[in-house]
Parts: sequence; structure tokens; C-alpha cells
Amino acid sequence: MKTNAYAIFDTASGAFMQPFFMPTDGMAFRAFTDHVNSTEPNNVSKHPEHFSLYYIGTWDDTSGDLEPANPARRLITANELVQRNELTISGDKAEQLIDQMQQALNRLDDLYQTLAIDELKENKA
Repeated sequence: MKTNAYAIFDTASGAFMQPFFMPTDGMAFRAFTDHVNSTEPNNVSKHPEHFSLYYIGTWDDTSGDLEPANPARRLITANELVQRNELTISGDKAEQLIDQMQQALNRLDDLYQTLAIDELKENKA
């Protein structure tokens, strides 16, 4: 049976990583996406701007024949798959941010009360 062959290209090294095999592009995208967004640090997740997924050909597991794609075809860059989680916070940092937000809201309330009192004074005059 023929299976698609894929490889990740690293622009920093100018070379492809070891190929891997998947039945479909969709399965290769999913595997690459998982690698890019892994919570376990790896070169791809640390430096997504350097990596792209390529379709490089097919492999026949019955005959052992490799049939290269000529040329290899870039499917997607790691940067396009990065899931941004800038708002993910926890623990003490979260408590500090909540405290800072509450202080800011309190200052806004004080400001609104001051403005309301000033407006009442103006309306009485």
C-alpha cells in the first residue's frame, strides 16, 4: 500500500528533518500541528518561524519503493499553526492581575463619583 511521505524543513539549518509517513495530508497536518503546539518544549515549538511541513513523495510498504515528489511541495509553515495563548496565566500571577484590575476598577469608580458630584454642583449653580 502506498503511503505519503512528509518532512519538516528547518530554514536555520537549511535541511529537512527525518521523514515521517501518513496516509493523508490531513493526518500529517494534525501531527505537525500537535508538534508545533506541544506543551513539551521542542525546537519546532520554540522556533516556529524556522519550520515548514513538506510533502516529499510516497512510500510503497509492499515493494519498499520510495517515489519522490519532484519538487517537494510545501504544505504549511509552523507559524501558521501556532496557537497563541498569551492570556494563559495561573497561580500568583493570576491573583496579582486580578488585584491590579480590581484596583483600577476602584479608581474608575472614584473618578465617576467625583464627576457625578461635580456635575450635581454645576446643575445646582
